[in-house]
Amino acid sequence: MGNFCFLIIASLLLCQAR
Repeated sequence: MGNFCFLIIASLLLCQAR
């Protein structure tokens, strides 16, 4: 479950990077 949370955070960071 921890990895899932990290995936969400990474997705948000990638979205902002764009």
